[in-house]
Amino acid sequence: VTAGINVWNHYVITGSDPNSSTASDFLFYHNGVSLTTSTGGPFGTVTGNRIGLDGGGDSAAGATLDDVRVYNRRLSAQEVVQLYRQGK
Repeated sequence: VTAGINVWNHYVITGSDPNSSTASDFLFYHNGVSLTTSTGGPFGTVTGNRIGLDGGGDSAAGATLDDVRVYNRRLSAQEVVQLYRQGK
């Protein structure tokens, strides 16, 4: 996923199993649109639960994060779109 410079982006990752690191157990959204494919999404595996780090996970991504949320349930596609529209 490539985000534009100086452009607001909305990302959501939802999962069904909090102990899983397999990408196929997650749904990925960018600006309200699902990125998940039959191969399990754009990221391969999901580990570490690090928000705001670069692709290597070693340093800050150089972006500003706003309104980070963690829910105790999987959000529906409709809820993701609603959150995206609220943030615009």
